[in-house]
Amino acid sequence: MYAIHQTQGIVLGVFENGDVDSFYYVYTKDFGLLGLLATGVRMHKSKFRYTLQPFTLIDVGFVKGKATLRITHADTIARVSHTQNQRVLAKLFERLRRLVRGEEANIELYDILLEAFEFLRARESITEKEMYSLELLYTVRLLSSLGYWAESLTDTPFLSAPITGELCLEAYEKRISFLPRIEHAIAETQL
Repeated sequence: MYAIHQTQGIVLGVFENGDVDSFYYVYTKDFGLLGLLATGVRMHKSKFRYTLQPFTLIDVGFVKGKATLRITHADTIARVSHTQNQRVLAKLFERLRRLVRGEEANIELYDILLEAFEFLRARESITEKEMYSLELLYTVRLLSSLGYWAESLTDTPFLSAPITGELCLEAYEKRISFLPRIEHAIAETQL
């Protein structure tokens, strides 16, 4: 008998696997970045067909099989539905996937991702400046959480304050200071 693991997570991406199965990247609260297989999900009668969509916050259950982690159930909690906001989220997810390897729980990373998710979900649309600023702010927080960011006293609000439109605009104003430090930190990751 397999133990069912239950957690909350955000669907980062999906890849088709065979005729009816799909493989999902889900960043979970309790297990970190996971690759989960959903069998039969692309069949018309599948109960997961509309639940397991990219840019969706889900409550998911899975079992550890011999070769893969298999989804046993999933329920939608929230979804980013505006196309432009989904594009922004896709860029943020790609940065996370690039910097995080393997299964390891990291509540701080999950909270950073969830906060960006909630910020985008609450907005009807986002301006180019806000989009750039959110990506900048998210990257600084991600690098700090992973230990690659050399913090200064002026960074504190950008690392801990709730994400708002105003904070994004402040980050935009500091971009001249942030960009070389981001490039240096990403180079240090060697990824």
